[in-house]
Amino acid sequence: MASLIMHLCVAKALINENKIEKGSENEFLLGTLIPDFALVPNAHYRTSENGKSFFDITRFRKKYINKIKIEPLYLGYYLHLVQDVIFRDMMYNKYSWNPKNKGNISLLYGDYRRLNVYLSEKYLIDIAMIKDLDPYARSAAGEFIYEHFYLKDCLATDLTVKEEGDYFFLTPEISEEFLDRAKELCIYELNALECGNGYIDEKIYGWN
Repeated sequence: MASLIMHLCVAKALINENKIEKGSENEFLLGTLIPDFALVPNAHYRTSENGKSFFDITRFRKKYINKIKIEPLYLGYYLHLVQDVIFRDMMYNKYSWNPKNKGNISLLYGDYRRLNVYLSEKYLIDIAMIKDLDPYARSAAGEFIYEHFYLKDCLATDLTVKEEGDYFFLTPEISEEFLDRAKELCIYELNALECGNGYIDEKIYGWN
């Protein structure tokens, strides 16, 4: 799945293009992060069908469509899932990255850490964001069961620890490709949501 910073980059891009309601930006950003810290089974709605795994964003959308339309936390959560659909499709289907190969997962996380510096500087994401999100983090616990303090700690680490070295797989070029594609499809998804529909058929993006 995409890293915290990558999710924030897509979310910030949507905000910068005025796709998110004014005044709700920080709640939306927080919602974008919550799925990775949710303390509920299958927070990403992963399932499988006909030998393919996928994130069942349709199930989430149908269950929470009324809240997605008016509550930025739910919209952020939903678009996080949309972004993970796109990320998995790129990594597994387009670039044939295999998590079963020995060491691949730890090497990918090394790429995440190196990309954090590049992406946070380019998209102007800094440690002050944590303070901006904090007033909403406690109230969000009334809607979602998630690790509030662990989220803050992980985000602080991602925004302060600088790691250098060569990229193993996930290069800045591939990350930019993902961000561009994710932003584009999230905008299509936002347009479809206005009619209560979705744009992406997640089953098409399934992986083995």
